Amino acid sequence: MAAKKNIKNNNPVRITQPRSERLLKGKAWTEKYDGKNMVRGYAKHFRVDLLCAIKELRLLGIQVTEQYEQAVKQTLEARARQKQLNEEHKSPTSADPMGDSDDNFAFIIGYTSGGAPYGVSWEDMPPEEDPS
Repeated sequence: MAAKKNIKNNNPVRITQPRSERLLKGKAWTEKYDGKNMVRGYAKHFRVDLLCAIKELRLLGIQVTEQYEQAVKQTLEARARQKQLNEEHKSPTSADPMGDSDDNFAFIIGYTSGGAPYGVSWEDMPPEEDPS
């Protein structure tokens, strides 16, 4: 049996630091930052969300416009709404245990990421037997 190699992981685990530490390190970070979007860079570097990054950059004296903050909020709300819609499409409705149906599908199994339904078409369904 071959001996196990001792493999060192070169990817250090970075945890989110407390705000007080981030603000201390953030001042030096902002001075040497040369990217295009400081808010995104701060959020990625310190592992915080965009709204937290905006708040902390303002505490550090960096100007972030209200319009940018509103745009970020709208984007986050739109993502939350889309996620909720996707979850609703994935779970069958409690009123109909067999799932949904429409003009094209006798039984809708699910929805694609774009929102298009897929399932068993009416043509593929076996004919109903007459109970008499």
